[in-house]
Amino acid sequence: MLVNKNTSTDFLKGCKIAFPVIIGYIPLGFACGVVLQSAGLTVLQIALMSLLVFAGAGQYIAAGMIVASSPLTIGITIFIINLRHILYTSSLIPYIGQWTNIRKYIFASEITDETFALHSSMLKKNETLNYSQAMGINIASHSAWIIGTILGAILGSTIPSEEAFAIDFALPALFIALILPRLAHRPQFIAAIIATIFTIIFTSLNMSYWGVILTAVLTSILTYTLFESHR
Repeated sequence: MLVNKNTSTDFLKGCKIAFPVIIGYIPLGFACGVVLQSAGLTVLQIALMSLLVFAGAGQYIAAGMIVASSPLTIGITIFIINLRHILYTSSLIPYIGQWTNIRKYIFASEITDETFALHSSMLKKNETLNYSQAMGINIASHSAWIIGTILGAILGSTIPSEEAFAIDFALPALFIALILPRLAHRPQFIAAIIATIFTIIFTSLNMSYWGVILTAVLTSILTYTLFESHR
């Protein structure tokens, strides 16, 4: 079967664009694999979870709930944590409207905080996402996460403590590095400030999970009101 040269070139370009996420996901995935292995999951179970769920924070939380909670409770918890992904994919709809539904579903299932940041940084007004390039970003990132978690699962018993990976620092640092280039324009900079204020407020109210959703919605509304509605 022949592969369109432009398609393969765009896909490889997407993989290259994803490099910052790849180098972050492998060690973070490794740490996640260690945590899941400590919770009693097998290498196969961890690999399948990373393949089918692909939710970093959700997988960490699932590791802490496996012993004491039912699968239904774990599933509902992960669903709530990842509700923000609905906002991510919804905001990208105008740029993928020409894609077939199956392509939209596949693309949406691969979205994470970091890949969304990459896709957003590539967009300019009235442009569309290139499917092959977008999937290059998603698949390369997902593959890095799977590889990382499998390595962590295999070598987990040799690691004294997952705290050695400084996850509380590494994951936010990766996301900040991806977001900073987007703050060169005034609307994005103001949106970041508004989001930071809401984040502090909701965190102080112990609304860590729902606070993410509310912050995204309120920041979008306020930023739109400030800049778009007055044009």
